[in-house]
Amino acid sequence: MKRFIAMAVAAVVMASGFVVPVMGSNIQQGTNAHQGLGSIQIREIGLGVRVEAIRVLDMSVRSVPGTAFQRIAYTINPNFNDFFAARTVNGQSITTGRLAAEYITALATVPAEYAAFATAVREYVLTNQIDWDYEITNENAQGVVTMHGVELGHYLVFAGAQTSLLANLTSTTPDVCLTFKPETPEVEKEVRIPTAGLEQIRIYDVTSSVPDVNGFNHFTWILHDEMSVGLTFNDDVRIIVDGNTLTRNVDFTVVDALSTDTVRNPGGTAITITLTNPLALFSSATVGSEIHVVYSATINEYAVTGVDGNPNVVRVQYSNDRFNNSEYGETPRDDQSTATVFTFDLELVKVDALDNTMRLEDAIFSLYTTTHPTDGEGNPITTVEQRDHEGTTLFLISDTLRSDNNGIVRWLRNGNPYDITIGAGTFYLFETHAPAGFYRMYEPIIFEVDADVDGNTLNSVTVTSNDVNFDVQNNRVIRALVENVGDEYGLPSTGGIGRTIFMTVGGIVILGSLAGMLISNRKKVKESQ
Repeated sequence: MKRFIAMAVAAVVMASGFVVPVMGSNIQQGTNAHQGLGSIQIREIGLGVRVEAIRVLDMSVRSVPGTAFQRIAYTINPNFNDFFAARTVNGQSITTGRLAAEYITALATVPAEYAAFATAVREYVLTNQIDWDYEITNENAQGVVTMHGVELGHYLVFAGAQTSLLANLTSTTPDVCLTFKPETPEVEKEVRIPTAGLEQIRIYDVTSSVPDVNGFNHFTWILHDEMSVGLTFNDDVRIIVDGNTLTRNVDFTVVDALSTDTVRNPGGTAITITLTNPLALFSSATVGSEIHVVYSATINEYAVTGVDGNPNVVRVQYSNDRFNNSEYGETPRDDQSTATVFTFDLELVKVDALDNTMRLEDAIFSLYTTTHPTDGEGNPITTVEQRDHEGTTLFLISDTLRSDNNGIVRWLRNGNPYDITIGAGTFYLFETHAPAGFYRMYEPIIFEVDADVDGNTLNSVTVTSNDVNFDVQNNRVIRALVENVGDEYGLPSTGGIGRTIFMTVGGIVILGSLAGMLISNRKKVKESQ
């Protein structure tokens, strides 16, 4: 999400008939105008950065008879005839300077389109081995370079990897000044696993890049994070810059407090991560190398279930006082990125197998998953209770699930009931205690939750199970009836075959034995006769 800066300048340039207003009083005006030559001064250039300029449109001037006016006409630079001919404006192939001017004017109002155009120009120049009209390497500590003796025409000016600026030299404005503002560092935030359940930890990765701090007397770099109310910040921040791990309270500080944004983040947490000396840090790092920030949050009982999810918005604030230019002194620029964790309600209702309208109280369950829980650094939590089920290792989520007087299975935490929330994964529900008068399930209910998440959008939630019919409502609630067989109805079968098969086989064996004994007795009777 590059920000293509100085587009306002570009728009003015193009909208005014390719006339670029002079932005600095220290440039001599019109010194070479009578010779058809001018100058381009470029500011905010880092030391050692190469600046290149290429003329895509030539300019000619002729006087209008009987008036003081001059007519400016553009023609396509012969080196770019094929380049423009492959493009169209208003359905016409660009073969004239007028059409080329219209084409660039339209692009200048759309930063992304202009950036693509500038990139294409640069690639065309390199591919066709066209010589740059002007090139210079900045050796000025104040970040200013000037190209003298520039022929009049329309130029694209590049500085290092930055998006080009437009420069238009005419007979009335032969000297122009352009300012390359520093590019906005991108910031991207991702959550390693985008779904989670209550008390699960999720790890966030924030990436940005080392900015060019050449020419800055002061520099500020602050990461702001708005963490929604359903997420509990674990205060475990780690920062790596250009491969080097920073030390907390020496290289950076972390402050978290209740968010003051009561509209967009009511009840949430505001996290501020500040580099203590970013100017020194970035001066010794490679420009463009990675800034990597990692921390985690735990899903709490206030988490929002369903498609709204639990968003986490991060932005980076930076800049200050470049080349003593007051424009930069108090004008932080920032970018932002959002990562969302989705969670779902697991609504289990305990009912009588023969009468689903009869809700059953005081059934107790344990819920396991096949996914090993991890801590805030991604390491497995070894203290979590495990069990083996038919060769599959399971990890305990909770052994305090209990059905209330409405048959709703709730999660008891510290004696208080909470709704059960889960993320995607494979789950095993074991019944450890049956309601009075009912048989306990002797096999677990096994079900798998799959969530289709695209960035910050939850597209769908599906549940598959060989034991129970699950229903998903509004991509939010995963609902199922869990049946129990009463002891007056015979042996239980809910949640698997349980003991039924064993009792059936036992019955067959007993009947077989009785039959054998009966046949044997009959033989003895016959023999005695």
